[in-house]
Amino acid sequence: MRRCTQQRPTAARDWLDTRLAPPSGQMQADVYSLQAEDFVWQPVSPAVGAVRNDNPSLILPIDTPTV
Repeated sequence: MRRCTQQRPTAARDWLDTRLAPPSGQMQADVYSLQAEDFVWQPVSPAVGAVRNDNPSLILPIDTPTV
């Protein structure tokens, strides 16, 4: 299973420190990752899901989200 992680700067430094014994990948993701409530969520265009799209408009909020 792949899981993207977003980390605080101090956690990222610990993650990259080769002197520290690494915990399992799942534990790293659970301990070091920012949690969902740490983010501000907003609807975006379905174009975000297509890898061929790459422009700044992708992160603009939209008024009428499609669910």
